[in-house]
Amino acid sequence: MDTLVAELGLLPIKEIQRHLIGIMSISKEESKKKDKLVARIVANGTTELIDTLRAAAQGYQAQKVAARQQRRAEKHRIEEDPDAGTSNKIRRTDDKDKSTSFLELPSAEELNACYRAFHAATDNQALLSAPCGVCARECNVRQRGLRRMKLLDIPHQE
Repeated sequence: MDTLVAELGLLPIKEIQRHLIGIMSISKEESKKKDKLVARIVANGTTELIDTLRAAAQGYQAQKVAARQQRRAEKHRIEEDPDAGTSNKIRRTDDKDKSTSFLELPSAEELNACYRAFHAATDNQALLSAPCGVCARECNVRQRGLRRMKLLDIPHQE
C-alpha cells in the first residue's frame, strides 16, 4: 500500500487529474493536495485506473531519468570542451600564419586615401539637410536624393 502511494506520488497533480477525467470525480481540496488525491485514488480507484497511473508514473520517472542523464552528459561535454557552447570563437594562428604587416604604419598613399574618404563623408555637401516636400521631415540631401523645386512646379489637382 505504501509503495503504491509512493509510486503514484511521483506523478504531478496535473498528470493524475488528466488520467481521472471521466473516470472519477474529485473535490476541490483533493485537486490541490497530492497526498489527499492519491489517498482517494488508492481507496476508491479501480484496479484498471491504478494500473494506468502506475504505468504513467513509471514512464514519467523514466523520462525524468533520461532528461537528467542528458543534462549530465551535456555538462560533462561542456566541462571537457569549455569553448563548445560559445558562438564566438577566435581562431588560433600558428607563428607561420601571422601577418607581417601587423602594426605597421600605412603608406603615404593609403593615409591620403583615408583622409580623402573622411573629408568626403563629412564635408558640407555630405551633411547638408533640407525639409522634404512630401513628408515635411528634415532629410539628408545626398542620401534621399532631394532636389529644389518651386511650389508652382509641383503637380496638383485643381
